[in-house]
Amino acid sequence: MIVNLRYISAGVLVVIIALFYFMHQSNEASAERLKQAEIAHQQKLEQEKIVIKREQEEARKLADKERREQASYGSPSASNKVVSEFNACRSSAISAKSQLAGTQYKTKVIMDSTDGYIVRICTNDGSVLITCDASNGEMITSKSSICSLD
Repeated sequence: MIVNLRYISAGVLVVIIALFYFMHQSNEASAERLKQAEIAHQQKLEQEKIVIKREQEEARKLADKERREQASYGSPSASNKVVSEFNACRSSAISAKSQLAGTQYKTKVIMDSTDGYIVRICTNDGSVLITCDASNGEMITSKSSICSLD
């Protein structure tokens, strides 16, 4: 009976050792998959940063184009500069744009980033350009006699 108990104990010990070995192998494989997933995630974040920078650059170019066009047609007939917190300014501009949705007045978001928000709203006698500048904390409202949404 003691011999059988020794064999049983040895068998149980071998099974336990085998279980720990396979659990260790499984953990190593999981760690490798996790490491690969982290690398893939970092690569995706880098690609998204590149895309965001490209979009911001395009928005800045478009905003510069808008300013140049506005300058070529003469200075705006009215401009108003107000100190405003960026998120409040952005919310006001989005609200103004949203109120005109579905009407005959065309609107276009020219730039939407963490640096600034610019929207042009066409009116009966030209357009209004609302600019929210995060760096200066300003809301600039400019009225122009033209409305170009190209």
